[in-house]
Amino acid sequence: MEILVNGVQAVRGVSLLCHPHPLYGGSMDNKVVFTLARALRDRGYVAVRFNFRGVGASVGEHDGGVGEMDDAYWLLQLMGTAASGLPVILAGFSFGAAIAARLACRQETAAVVLVAPPVPQYGLHSIRSIPAPVLLLQADDDDVVDTNAMNQWWQALSAPEKVLRRWDQGGHFFHGHLPELKTAVNDFLSLLGC
Repeated sequence: MEILVNGVQAVRGVSLLCHPHPLYGGSMDNKVVFTLARALRDRGYVAVRFNFRGVGASVGEHDGGVGEMDDAYWLLQLMGTAASGLPVILAGFSFGAAIAARLACRQETAAVVLVAPPVPQYGLHSIRSIPAPVLLLQADDDDVVDTNAMNQWWQALSAPEKVLRRWDQGGHFFHGHLPELKTAVNDFLSLLGC
């Protein structure tokens, strides 16, 4: 759906996208993060991708998730100030999914999209409730994420609305399934009216 105001696409909201682990080649240019950004952009959201500290031209060095959480929270606050009153969607892939889930527990958000969350690492095991609707996207043959641990966490997670979309194959990077991943995000946000 395209919303036009005086012939220009109106901004529906803002979204922050968190990338995979910096020490394993993760960056804002990751193909899964880019696909998430396109899905959100196509729905009228400003899609903000950024590099965690020490990645690309970003200063600093990896901080085991602590500093990265601070960086993402700071950026989210900055976005909220710039886009006052607009809904916020958080999304993340792998390490970035852990950061997005933790952010959702600190910041009001319209929805959260978690792709291949690395349960139990990076504090995910301690999250029992997310106060926003959550979409989780996972491939059963993920060679990085412990799918059984992720499933147990997901079943115990409390959220106003939860949708799990799974693929039999695709691995950690959803090889051959990026268009379906994009469609799943669109369908979820349509369901929520976002």
